[in-house]
Amino acid sequence: MKTSLIRFTVLLIALVMLNASPATAEMILGTETEGNGGYGVGFSFDPEVNLVIGQQFTLNQDIIANSITLYLNGDGSDSQQSPMTLQLMNAIGFDATASNVLGTWNALFPSGTPDGEHAPRTFDGLNVPLPAGTYYLVVSSPEGYKSGWGTGAELLPSSFGSVGSAFVGIAGGGGVADYTFLATDNPQDGHANFVLEGVIPEPATWLLAAVGVGGVMLLARRKYSLSAWMSL
Repeated sequence: MKTSLIRFTVLLIALVMLNASPATAEMILGTETEGNGGYGVGFSFDPEVNLVIGQQFTLNQDIIANSITLYLNGDGSDSQQSPMTLQLMNAIGFDATASNVLGTWNALFPSGTPDGEHAPRTFDGLNVPLPAGTYYLVVSSPEGYKSGWGTGAELLPSSFGSVGSAFVGIAGGGGVADYTFLATDNPQDGHANFVLEGVIPEPATWLLAAVGVGGVMLLARRKYSLSAWMSL
């Protein structure tokens, strides 16, 4: 009896999950493509100065992040572009550590982007669960001369959260700045241009499975009680 009940329960959960409608990725929050300015990332205005940029955002519900698109400007040439790193974090600043990094992705800055325009660089297939809370996108580069992260575009409407402040950190003397150079008590005017897409988890699916399991257990308990009463 017990073995049959377990098998039936597992089968019920599997059927519920297989018949659940798959969630569709959608725009969670972000900005329009173009803005009215650009932050430099890397050795943007002097070979001895290196920048790192952080952009804060807050979610008011749980999501699964599928893709992040940054709107970047290259150096306007067709030559090999500088490397860049995108990190998704739940904290920045001097006390932040590798444990605060939720994901790290590497790419190159776009090439041939004229001044004042931005090209998208999309990081997809992320599949990173993000509970409701505050997070940061951090872009850094060991080089990146004349490259930048676009800023100042209008915010896209969102019911899932809000876009917060941007932060800039500076390393001099030929060093490379990272997330520990970003001070949350020194926000910048405006925000960096990006779009976050994701999937909203379907709690109804798990609720249905739980109801099914509960129903099976209740039925088994009633059958056991009836058998015990008839044996008296």
